[in-house]
Parts: sequence; structure tokens; C-alpha cells
Amino acid sequence: MKYTIPGLLIFSLASYMKNHSCISEPDVKSSNAKVYYTGAVTSDGCGWVIEVNSTTYRPTYELAAEFQINELPVNISYKLPKNSYYSCFKSATGIPQIQILSIKK
Repeated sequence: MKYTIPGLLIFSLASYMKNHSCISEPDVKSSNAKVYYTGAVTSDGCGWVIEVNSTTYRPTYELAAEFQINELPVNISYKLPKNSYYSCFKSATGIPQIQILSIKK
């Protein structure tokens, strides 16, 4: 009986951590990628984009200056927001967006 309450508490905590852990999210992916500059948005370009597995994405925020190098190879952790597109003149349908969680050269 004296082990029942601590055991139940540990089981409950472990179950909660399994369902709410931010260590391993199923929709977070990692990949090698490449940064490209497509031209200024004000001049019909789409700004800085990321190519992952032959698909071009527009980051949900501006890349830091240190990553604004055309054809820069990087390694990223990211999420792909559902039904999120960036409209620019180079793409009639818009470019899918990518939420970069971490980026390294």
C-alpha cells in the first residue's frame, strides 16, 4: 500500500511527459538545405528562400544576415505549417512556407 501512491504518481508523470514532451515532436524534421536569393520582393522577387529535397520554401521570418548568402548549404530543423503560402510575383500560386526552428552552417 505504501508503494501504491508513489508508483501511481511516477506512472502519471511518465504518461504526461510522453504526451507533452518538447524533446521529440513528430512534425519536426531535420534536413540539409540550401539558401537562395530570388531577388528583392519590391522587384518581383521572393527574397530569401530555402530549398529542401528539391522543394523551395519561404521562411516564415527573415533569415539572419549571417545566413543571407546565395547558395549557402545549411542544416535545419523545421516544421511545415499547413496551408501556409507566401505570395510573390515569381509564383502565381505562392511559395509554401517553412518554419525554421534551428539553422546551422
